[in-house]
Amino acid sequence: MSTRSEYMKQDRARKKEQKPDLSRAAQIEAEMRKSFEKAKAELERGLPGLLPGSHAHVKIVTAIAELERDYREERAERGLDPKHLGAAAVTGFRFIAHVGLGGSITTVAYESQDAFERALTKEREKNAAQAKKLHDPERKDLVDDLNKEFGFDENGTDDGTRTKDDDTE
Repeated sequence: MSTRSEYMKQDRARKKEQKPDLSRAAQIEAEMRKSFEKAKAELERGLPGLLPGSHAHVKIVTAIAELERDYREERAERGLDPKHLGAAAVTGFRFIAHVGLGGSITTVAYESQDAFERALTKEREKNAAQAKKLHDPERKDLVDDLNKEFGFDENGTDDGTRTKDDDTE
């Protein structure tokens, strides 16, 4: 029969063999986290028997806050987390706005950058097709014919050949 200490040695050896091969950085991070969690649990064990607001309670809560702050600072110093987490998170808004004839504005918001890019590409294609129609020679000939027929010059302004009777017909 083996003693308890022999069993524990064998158990630790077995666990060590089963332990995944972590990089040195991952090992340090794991040890840091484990140490932090152990220290925090130790402090939190002292809280239940204390009256909130008592000197001892305040000291323990302050110690927990300092421990958490130090842990975050150490992670930032080692490059595991950004120093200013707020600066690392980028806020962005993606929307397309349409301005109507009367000045009315309608907007469409997009949740993802991909959806926004697809909608923007579709809008660009639609606008390019409309612009192409504006410069179509057939359209220009039709506009010129209509301007002549209704008495406008090539810019669409009244050329003075229309009479008041023409407007009332």
